[in-house]
Amino acid sequence: MSSLKNILLFIALLPLLTFAQEDSGRVVLKGDEVLRVVLEDYYDADSLTPLDTNVKSLYRFLPALFNERNSLGNIGLAGEQLDEKAHSSFGYHLGNDVFNPYLFSKQTNYFYQTKIPYVQVTYLNGPRKYQEIDLVFSQNIRKGLNLTAKFDRFSSEGFYLNQKSIFSNFELQSNFVTKNRRYGILGSWIIEKYEIQENGGIQSDSAFLENLSQNKLGLEVNLRNATNYSDRRRVFLNQFFQFGRRNEMNKSEYHSMIIWENEVNILDYWFDDTDSLSDFYLNNIAVDTSIHFAYDQNGETRYNTLLAYSYTLPNDIEFRAGTKYLNSQITQNQIDSTINSTSLLFEIPRFNVNRFHGALSYELVVDGFNEDAEELNIDFGAELWKAQSLIVGVGFESWSSLPAYNRLNYRSSILNWSNNFNFIFYDALKFYITSEKLKLGLHARIYNYDNYVAIGSDFRPVQFDGTNSGYRLELSKLFSVKPFYLDVNLVYQNVDNPDQIALPEWMIHGSLYYKDFVFRKALEWKIGFDYYWNSEYYANMYFPLTRSFYLQNENLVGNFPFIDVFLAARIKRAHGFLRMNNLLQGFLDQNYMMVFPYPMPDRGFAFGISWDFYN
Repeated sequence: MSSLKNILLFIALLPLLTFAQEDSGRVVLKGDEVLRVVLEDYYDADSLTPLDTNVKSLYRFLPALFNERNSLGNIGLAGEQLDEKAHSSFGYHLGNDVFNPYLFSKQTNYFYQTKIPYVQVTYLNGPRKYQEIDLVFSQNIRKGLNLTAKFDRFSSEGFYLNQKSIFSNFELQSNFVTKNRRYGILGSWIIEKYEIQENGGIQSDSAFLENLSQNKLGLEVNLRNATNYSDRRRVFLNQFFQFGRRNEMNKSEYHSMIIWENEVNILDYWFDDTDSLSDFYLNNIAVDTSIHFAYDQNGETRYNTLLAYSYTLPNDIEFRAGTKYLNSQITQNQIDSTINSTSLLFEIPRFNVNRFHGALSYELVVDGFNEDAEELNIDFGAELWKAQSLIVGVGFESWSSLPAYNRLNYRSSILNWSNNFNFIFYDALKFYITSEKLKLGLHARIYNYDNYVAIGSDFRPVQFDGTNSGYRLELSKLFSVKPFYLDVNLVYQNVDNPDQIALPEWMIHGSLYYKDFVFRKALEWKIGFDYYWNSEYYANMYFPLTRSFYLQNENLVGNFPFIDVFLAARIKRAHGFLRMNNLLQGFLDQNYMMVFPYPMPDRGFAFGISWDFYN
C-alpha cells in the first residue's frame, strides 16, 4: 500500500518537472556561468568545469553494490570496501571509517564559482520511510568571491527491528581568487551528525529462510536497544600565493606557488546499549561480572597543517615539496592520549609532455608517531592510439606504516586492548589500458602485504606474520548500439591467504538500458535495470561496539543476483526517477545477504526528484 502511495505522489509531482521550469528561450545556461572544482584541483585554473547536464544517476542512491561495497541491509549502516585496501593505508588515521560514504568528503566535495545564483534541490523517497533531502545554494558575492551552503539529511527505518539510521550534514564554504589568480583562499565549516541503531543481525537465519515474504519486523534480532552516535565538526582553510610569471601572453600563469593548508577536526563518537549484557557479547568476550552494559565514549581533536612550495617548468611539469604536521588529542573512555607527527613530502602532481603523462609522490614521517613510515606512488602513461584516445600505463605503490590508531589502542566497558604492532608493508605493481572513445578500461594490480592487521573472530586486532600476496583484475566496457547501452564491470581477485583478507573472487555489476530524446529533444529519458552479483565467500562479519568488521570462516554469503529496475528522465533542468529495488527478492529461495546475519532490503519502490535553478 505504501508503494502505491509513493507512485501516486510521484505522478502528482510530474507536472512540476515541466511547469516549474522557465522557458528555455529565456534562461539558457552558458558553459561558464556555473563552474565547480574539487579541492585537489583548486590550484589549477583549468580544472574548473561546468555542470553536467546529462540525466543524473539519482537512482543509484545506495552506496553499496555498484560501488563494490558490502552492506548491512539499510542505507546508513556500516559497510566496507571489497578490495584488499579496505582497512590498511598509509599514515595516521583513527580507523573509524565504516560510515564514511554517508559523510561529506574533501576529495569529492565541490567548490563553486558562479556568474549567476545557483540552487540545487533534491528529494528522494524509498521503502521503510526512507527520505533524503539535499540542498545546495551558491552565489558569487563579488567577482572571484563565492559563498556556498550545503545541507544533506536522510533517514530510514529499515526492514528489521532496531535498524533506523539518521544522518545530517551541513557545510558553509567560501572561496576567493584574484582576477590574475595570484592569490586564492578557500575555507569550509562542516557539521556532521549521525545516529544509527545497531541490531547485531537477525537471530535465526533458518526462520528467515522459511518464509522470505513474512513481515521482517517479527524476526528477533540480537540487539534491541544499541545505538552508535557521532558528532563531528570540521574547519579547513587553504591558501595559495603565486609569483613569477612564466607566460607574458597569459597574465594568470606563474612558475612559483606557495600553498598553506590548515584543518581542525573535532570528533565525538560513542556506542550505547541500554540493555543488560546479552549472549551476543558474553559468548565471545570474557566480561567482568561487575559490568552489566556495553558502551564506549571516544573523542578526538586533530589539527593538520601543510606548507608547500611548487615550481612549474615551461613545459607544464610541476614540482612540489613541503612539510606536514599533525597534532591529535584522543580520548577513549576518559583516558587521554596525544599524537604528534611531522613528515616531509615531494611530488610531481602531474606532467604532460607530448603523448606522455604521469605523476609521482613521496612522503616520509621524520618525527613523532609513525616515525620512519613512508609512501611512494608512481604513475606513468602514454597515448599510443590518438584516434581512439588509447592510453597504456604502469604504476607502482609502496608504503610502510603503523595500522589505524583504533587497531593499536581501544577502550570500552567490556573490551580493551593496547597493541605494540610492527609496521605494515604494502607493495603493488599496477597496469592499465583505457580508451575514452572506446569506453574501455582494463586495470590490473599485483600486490604483497607483510605484517597485515585484521580484526579476529574474538573482535580483537591481530597481526599476521609473513607475506600475503594477491592480484586484482578489472574490466569495464560500455557497449552501445544507440539507443541501447550495456555497461559491464567485471572484477576477478585472488589472495593467497583468504583467512586474512576476505574478498569475493568474482564481482560483476553494471546496467542495461535504453536512452533517447523525445518531444523534439525536450525530454531525455532512459529505462533499464542495474545488476550486481558476487561469488560466494566467507565475508567479514560486523561488531557494532567497535564499529569494525572481523574475520570468520563459518557463514558463506554471496551468489545472489541483485536486480534493480529504473526509469530516469530529464526535462530541461529537472531530473527524476522511479526505481524498484531487489526485484528478485521472494522469487529465489536464497539467503540474500552481503554480511551475515544481515539480510539486504526487500523489494521496494523508490523515487527521486532534483531541480537545478539559475538566476
